[in-house]
Amino acid sequence: MHDPASFTDDENWSGGFYELAIEIGDRSDELLELGLSALWRAAAIDGCYGRRDREPGEEDEVSCTVSSLAEFGHLRGTVALPSGRRVVCGCLAIREDDGTDWLAFYLPVGALSRVDTKIGGFRSARTAERYPSNGGARSTTGSPPSGPTSSRRFRSGSD
Repeated sequence: MHDPASFTDDENWSGGFYELAIEIGDRSDELLELGLSALWRAAAIDGCYGRRDREPGEEDEVSCTVSSLAEFGHLRGTVALPSGRRVVCGCLAIREDDGTDWLAFYLPVGALSRVDTKIGGFRSARTAERYPSNGGARSTTGSPPSGPTSSRRFRSGSD
């Protein structure tokens, strides 16, 4: 049985993401950090880690700060779903060139599909024809994306 809370299982990070993007407002490290702390508390995220190539028990937690986001690009942990099952989750900052800060919290479809068979990755109509029993969703192997979208990268407040 695969563990949907495992950081090192690439399948957990595959298939796309369900994302909540929160507009923080004008660029501000202080406001972004307040938003990050509020998100971690409100979602009851367990742990705060910068890497996903090690399990939480094999790495030290990092501080839940803008500095950690700048260093690692993403912060990760696990969160309990309403069913009580835990899945991996992540967060990244989006700092737009015009000065608007966003905080994106995401749940990978790969991990979610391991706790509920009705959930699957987003696939084309051709894939749906090949995998009709589950609406076309199927797990994929290989490298997971670097985040919800590759064009969203953390840019430090000093840019």
